[in-house]
Amino acid sequence: MKVTTLDEASIRDIGQAFGCYDYGEEHGLIDAFPSRDAAAAFICGYVRMALQGGMLHTTSPRGEGDRLGIPVILETDARSKCDKYLHLGMKLAGTRRFGTHGLLYDLIRYPAAT
Repeated sequence: MKVTTLDEASIRDIGQAFGCYDYGEEHGLIDAFPSRDAAAAFICGYVRMALQGGMLHTTSPRGEGDRLGIPVILETDARSKCDKYLHLGMKLAGTRRFGTHGLLYDLIRYPAAT
């Protein structure tokens, strides 16, 4: 479902969730930033840009991709996050190295056949 409005507190919550994510022994996009606060600020800006550009969609299990007949595509920067999306029915389409900061995991969920 396309997100058309989002209050500033929710945007900050999204940024903080990314900035405070516990990667354990993994490396992720967080390593590209000088601090967790800097990572959170970047994600907040990205969310604002996606919202303003009409590119922000939920990843809920309500089947928006099925309803619209389109695939749901996303990427994440940690295997632990990837595993959570796989549990929700996404498929791993590939991985890409993000410099020395680890891997990006490309995931897709195709719409159910009608």
